[in-house]
Amino acid sequence: MKEYIGCSIAPGLIAGNVTLVDGDIYTVSKGQIRDSEVEEHIKSFQNAVKLSISEIDLLLTYLETRAREERNILQSHQEILKDKILIEDVAIIIREELKPADRAVQEYFNKMIDHLSDIDDVVLSQRKEDFEDIKMRIIRNMHYQDINIKDFVKENKVVVLAEIIPSLVLSIKDSHPLAVIVEKGSPHSHSAIIAKSIGIPVIFNIEKALKEFKENDPVIVYGTEGKVILEPDKKHIKEYEALKKSAKKVFKEKIALLKTPTLTKDKTKIELMVNIEFPEECKISEVQYIDGVGLFRTEFLYFMENSFPSAENQFIVYKQVIENLPKGKPVYVRTFDVGGDKLQREFGLHKEVNPNLGCRGIRFLLKYKEIFRQQILGILMASAYGNLKIMLPMIASTKEIIESRELIEGEKALLRKKKVAFNDKIEVGIMIEIPSSAILADQFAEHVDFFSIGTNDLTQYVLAADRNNEALADEFTYFDPAVIELIKTTINAGKKHNIDVKLCGEMASDPIAVPLLLGLGLRSFSVNISGIVQIKKMLSRFTIAELENFYKKHRSTSQEELQIAYKQLINSSLAVDVMKG
Repeated sequence: MKEYIGCSIAPGLIAGNVTLVDGDIYTVSKGQIRDSEVEEHIKSFQNAVKLSISEIDLLLTYLETRAREERNILQSHQEILKDKILIEDVAIIIREELKPADRAVQEYFNKMIDHLSDIDDVVLSQRKEDFEDIKMRIIRNMHYQDINIKDFVKENKVVVLAEIIPSLVLSIKDSHPLAVIVEKGSPHSHSAIIAKSIGIPVIFNIEKALKEFKENDPVIVYGTEGKVILEPDKKHIKEYEALKKSAKKVFKEKIALLKTPTLTKDKTKIELMVNIEFPEECKISEVQYIDGVGLFRTEFLYFMENSFPSAENQFIVYKQVIENLPKGKPVYVRTFDVGGDKLQREFGLHKEVNPNLGCRGIRFLLKYKEIFRQQILGILMASAYGNLKIMLPMIASTKEIIESRELIEGEKALLRKKKVAFNDKIEVGIMIEIPSSAILADQFAEHVDFFSIGTNDLTQYVLAADRNNEALADEFTYFDPAVIELIKTTINAGKKHNIDVKLCGEMASDPIAVPLLLGLGLRSFSVNISGIVQIKKMLSRFTIAELENFYKKHRSTSQEELQIAYKQLINSSLAVDVMKG
């Protein structure tokens, strides 16, 4: 038995056997190329860069509602990949030195990394890691290798590596490891920031792990403490079993809570749903016991293959989501919310200075109607198997709603003619995420079956504050009175026209915002998976009457004062529980 202490990156407790990933997980070509091969190698490099940019688009879609830091890391990688100097300098190495493309990329980035290696600075150290990540991504794409390590890792093992870079952290989950142990790495690194989101224990700085651990050695990983026990003795095994038993009890209590109806303190029924990106997420225990999927983002279908899939292939995915959920649970499928920033090369769109205000969402779909038709056909065919609903993004006008519904009716007619089963009464709703749609919600309600408020985009458009701009982090807040007023306007319009109003933005997953939203009249929340239990508990703490009165009392205060007031309300409620308990 030997105990190792490292740096805790992501919590959790697991016992298992190790698998070692030693040395480089990619190789580069040796020797020189012929003059006749130069252009082929330059083209191979350029194609790998384009593919790398598209892969980051996928990761950005996956991280849409996650931490701003994670998105900023990947966006900075994209900027490096789009830099003309990179393209030109690597091409010069290939052309003038007759180096193979992968080796030219390696030498280009190694030169930058070596320049930073001797400088003791946290920011520059992170930049070095960025270069390493981009280098590996491009080389792998030149070799047509997926950005993951499943070829090097066996399932259900504790993975041990010398180092890990950001592009491997997110994809490592595809290998289904039990935990990750890394010999060296900074807790302030980009890899560490992203590792917190993959849902398994991760520990950095377990020195000499690759040298002292052997393949299949038994270990216990204490993610929260940053501790690893190699070849545990009876004492540690007993301690582990006791901790697992306690964790199992907590898990059972969580499931018991989730099985109960979601009610406020005065027994008002609240709909609690979840936001997902991938069909597999429906299998997670928390998802199984709530009211359904309030937001299914479909952009990954494009970015996984770098092309829009056929209706038949989409049908398979939507049917899989239905089958992964208890029968009858609704799934709100958001049609592709993509735009010119991601698709300009394929569709010949001009480069947009501000893609968020450009050809994205419903504008893109109505411009490229065959893509729209294929997605609607896939959803309609899958609707014969479960409770699917169609949700249209970035709606700004009644014209867009009418044109979209006409297209949907056209696809319905096609399926009827072919005698293909589908739900003829499938509901069609819109995202309220542009100020015009909130202001005109009363008019829009006459044309749709439901509203879903997307507070992430709504906030940035109302406040003219880019949600990914760190310099505007303090200005980007959904507690701003203007944002709250538009949310309230939307909820009231839904009540007037007797249509459901949901909220699927980050605000729904914020415990401080939940009492505010209930007081505004919201009765349907779609939250991130990690927030399900916390939000369910928060929903049960107050009566509707006290929250309505609390909002009326504080509605005229500033954004800062409003946030403080709701924090104090929650703290007072928690204090009462402590006194009772």
